Amino acid sequence: MPRSLCAAAALLVLPAVSSAEVPVELVARDNARITVDGVLRDWGVELSALGAGAEVVSGASAWRGPDDARLRFALARDEQTLWVAAEITDDRLVRSPARRAQEDAVVLTFAVDGGPVRELALHPGDPGRFASEARWTVGGSGPVRGAEVVEAPAPQGISLEARIPWAALPGVAEGLSRLRVRVAYRDVDE
Repeated sequence: MPRSLCAAAALLVLPAVSSAEVPVELVARDNARITVDGVLRDWGVELSALGAGAEVVSGASAWRGPDDARLRFALARDEQTLWVAAEITDDRLVRSPARRAQEDAVVLTFAVDGGPVRELALHPGDPGRFASEARWTVGGSGPVRGAEVVEAPAPQGISLEARIPWAALPGVAEGLSRLRVRVAYRDVDE
């Protein structure tokens, strides 16, 4: 049974945050150079963390703590691109070339007031066997056009970087001042 570690996050304009929400900063990339290679050292920012018991909104009874599954992440932007950095700690990483909904993934859900909800999953690859991929779960189907996702080994898990063109997210870039996003980790242990 899939379970997710989730935190709702509001970007840019944050009217009110409930106790179950974690504010996330969507930083302007400016002149910072980010190479999508799965290694996060070029980000130069503190990663936000999911994984505390209060942030588990699905499958809380099966979650055994941060050693079971934990996600740290950062989001950045420029005029053409949304950049994602994620560090995943997981006692059992479930992934395959099929990239099914019943596999581990970083899930990003986007909503702009008055617009459709869009959701995509960043599926980690397995180096030497199959590549990482961004796939639609809501608001599209199949791979996200133009997205690039790369993973790298990390202590007790993997790190993941993604470059997603704003053009692949119709209506999102135009509504940045009203954008809301949920960042979640779908942890499938079975």
